[in-house]
Amino acid sequence: MNPKRVLVVDDEPSICEGVVIIMSREGYEVRQARSGEEAVEMATREDFDVILMDLILPGMDGAEACAKIKEQRPGVRIIAVSGSPAGQRVDKFMRSGGTDVFLYKPFGKKELIAGVKKALELA
Repeated sequence: MNPKRVLVVDDEPSICEGVVIIMSREGYEVRQARSGEEAVEMATREDFDVILMDLILPGMDGAEACAKIKEQRPGVRIIAVSGSPAGQRVDKFMRSGGTDVFLYKPFGKKELIAGVKKALELA
């Protein structure tokens, strides 16, 4: 069986690197993007099972990137990642086709793994 593919999208290098380390150790194949534009480009070219999408990104925000990705890859599961409970951003994300899985920074290893597993169960 092929490993599940995860794309982590965050403009904070430490978040990306931490997620890559944790999820790789759990047997996932993990890629990273630092912007919404880069995430859309990658998701258009490659198949991912789950995308962890930061809501606040420079340029194209996470909700806009999510909507564009869902146009191309309607089956991909997207998890919202936010540094603060921002109600309007979460609502915008949900309207863009996101799942009901959210991770609030700072999140730990257990929350990350549980969130990805929950998203995969929704597929």
